[in-house]
Amino acid sequence: MPPRFRFLDALDSIRRDLTHALRSLAKDRGFTLICVISLGIGIGAMVALTTFTRAITAPARGINTSGLAEVLVLPQGPLRVKAGVWALEQWSYPDYQALRDADTGMDVTGWVRESDVFGEPDPETAGSPRVSVLYVSANYFHTFGVSLARGAGFDPAIDDKPSGEARVILSHDFWKSRMNGDPEILGKALAINGLPHTVIGVAPEDFRGHFHAFQSPSSLVFIPLDRHPRLRESASIRDDRAVDWIHIHGRLKPGVDIDRANALVTAAAAGLAERYPRTNEFKSATIQPYASMGAAGKPESTRVISVLLSLAGTVLLIVCLNISGMMLVRGATRERELSIRAALGASRQRLIRHLFFEALVLAFAGGAISAFVLFGVPAIIGWKLGVPIPEEIDLDAANVAIALGLCLVVSMLFGLLPAIRFSRPTLLPALKDDVGAGGRHTIRIHRIAAMVQIGIAVPFLVVAGVMIDRARTAEFGFPIDGLAAARLPLPEGSEREAAFAVRRVRDNLKQASGVRSVAVGGGMPIDFDYREFRIATANDTKFATAHVTHVAENFLETVGARLLRGRTITADDRIAAAAVAVVSQPLAELLFPGKEPIGERVKVTLDEGREQELTIVGVTADFATSQLTTIRPQILLPLPATLPRTMFLMARGAPGDEPKLKAALETALRELGVQALPGVAFPGIVTGQDMLDKSIGDLIAEGTAVGVAGGAVLVLAALGIIGVVAFMVTTRTRELALRMALGATRLGVFRLMLTDVVRLVIPGVIGGLMLGAILIRTMQDVMGTPLTVGTTPLGFMEPVIYAVASAIAISVALLAGVPAARRATTVPPMMAIRSE
Repeated sequence: MPPRFRFLDALDSIRRDLTHALRSLAKDRGFTLICVISLGIGIGAMVALTTFTRAITAPARGINTSGLAEVLVLPQGPLRVKAGVWALEQWSYPDYQALRDADTGMDVTGWVRESDVFGEPDPETAGSPRVSVLYVSANYFHTFGVSLARGAGFDPAIDDKPSGEARVILSHDFWKSRMNGDPEILGKALAINGLPHTVIGVAPEDFRGHFHAFQSPSSLVFIPLDRHPRLRESASIRDDRAVDWIHIHGRLKPGVDIDRANALVTAAAAGLAERYPRTNEFKSATIQPYASMGAAGKPESTRVISVLLSLAGTVLLIVCLNISGMMLVRGATRERELSIRAALGASRQRLIRHLFFEALVLAFAGGAISAFVLFGVPAIIGWKLGVPIPEEIDLDAANVAIALGLCLVVSMLFGLLPAIRFSRPTLLPALKDDVGAGGRHTIRIHRIAAMVQIGIAVPFLVVAGVMIDRARTAEFGFPIDGLAAARLPLPEGSEREAAFAVRRVRDNLKQASGVRSVAVGGGMPIDFDYREFRIATANDTKFATAHVTHVAENFLETVGARLLRGRTITADDRIAAAAVAVVSQPLAELLFPGKEPIGERVKVTLDEGREQELTIVGVTADFATSQLTTIRPQILLPLPATLPRTMFLMARGAPGDEPKLKAALETALRELGVQALPGVAFPGIVTGQDMLDKSIGDLIAEGTAVGVAGGAVLVLAALGIIGVVAFMVTTRTRELALRMALGATRLGVFRLMLTDVVRLVIPGVIGGLMLGAILIRTMQDVMGTPLTVGTTPLGFMEPVIYAVASAIAISVALLAGVPAARRATTVPPMMAIRSE
């Protein structure tokens, strides 16, 4: 036969196989539906995580990543221990200038991201609108390979010799949304931080900074680094090497590879350490290829992504094994049909292809469902609402390739084993209706898979039970009744006027009905604001991570936290900017085990990068920080003279006085001319009861989420058990018929099959309980998630949780085995005689 006809004949054979596979699956609609939905879940999880990974690791849009790198601080010796990380992202301004001017084999650029005031105050929000600002050196756009859509960009001379006129470059989104796409925007002035800035350029449409998709702000402006408020407000910061706040990127020069640049940068950092040992002795440098999430965090993000993809891959593998088991059952019931085909001359290759095409159809159907849910549904919603779909979740060629590739791999995984097994049927037993005679040993791997799935689900259920039990053991460390607070912006005016207004309103609030105590702070318990920093003893021998809060006088009294020893922060501390601190008992035990902490000194480096040495003057009892589940060690510092942009005004009264307290706070906010700012968790004024409800709700929701994950694994395990038990029934048909012929009752056969189910899952349950016991004792260290949020131990609840988790797992397994067990009771005794 000519090659062309052989090719056409092969195509026709494939068409016939596909048509037969579609007809066969259409007849067995229940089996097909279960398989397609299961595969849709497995493939969807993999595609979703792969898409998410691509979105957060892909380079920022519009930049040229060839030769692009980031310069990191490589801490050495005690600085490495103190920092607690392998690399730091920020440099001091003079260090940045030194590296920029040194021979590093790169064009170096520096940048800092801030949120600044834009335009005039908005009367509806009682505050000034803000805009994300990227303060950059003049060569920023050139370094990242970006050409402006409008304008010429910054003059290189402005880096160290700024002109009197402030300049700004707008992102394309900012120009369109805030400036209505004004075609005459160049040369116009915008007010940023109260100062006029002349627009000299507009960035291209696809460029929103060099960050990954989830960090890129929708509206962004670029201002020369030398116009940063720090440099304008303090001349000393230009020469201060103790304050690290500049990020550095660079582009390799032609002919320089990253190893050569790394050697040059390391040498430059060594020179700085030699000249400035007080600040740079333990600072080395390293060059890392550009990463949109930041090169310093790349190892950690890679580990997390690898774990997530591994979990999704495991789920997909489990789904494939389960469906493979179900297809084995289906193949066993069709073994007589396949034997007749073989007897009539069908080759083994032909039978494999015949069975494999069914797996291929199922895999692509599951892939189509997952693709529709992940990409089609958002597209439909966006079309209905008239909102464009983000490119990160749009169905592009890469996503199509991922989905198609997974479909092919999945069909190989769950389709080949049944296809190969039943492509060589045992003719005589099959023709005698001894169904599945040749497949009794093939199911062993599926029994093990089902047992392992149960073993994976049980620890989820155990951890979920412990996490839900946190609602019982939760301890706030202060009374929640009779407490109310509001998050407010800094009032308009000079720093002195704003501070005076806050003091006046605070004093007036003290006189309000029902108010016993009032305090102001940069934070408060359960504010969902994370302020975690490394704390060191004065001699740098012990380190701990603690929650840092700046507070004014009466903070502990208003919150209700107990002072165990020493004194609290006073008004004199705040006025004199005293270098004192109050620490919680957990932090004192970490830094000074077995010692009296009062009078000891600690060191802390806050956001501004400057290290402060403080004397401990008081120790409080343990109380909650930003959330019940965040770290409990904390340190309280005096509120600085320059008040933060947002503060908390807190009031305490008698239990049941919350309505009076809220009314008093509303009056105080009106006096200040501001409105309560919405926080992460609360829309406005919050009471202690709101904190309780939100915190307990979060604990239950977290535990429920873990339980749902365990339930999903149990469902997958149930599918596996359905396949295993069904195959057991199919391959034991003759044995069951003999039992029935010899007098076995239906109830006895039913009990026999369910006993096999229990024997199947018991090893998985025992292994899962052992793994769960390990997890609840190591979860805090492994994942940073505390499984207790107070001093109350699990106690009697631990065995109860084990028992409930075991009962749920065994019950689900028994329910999964019931259909096949009932079918086993209907095997006619005559089948045993007919098969002879």
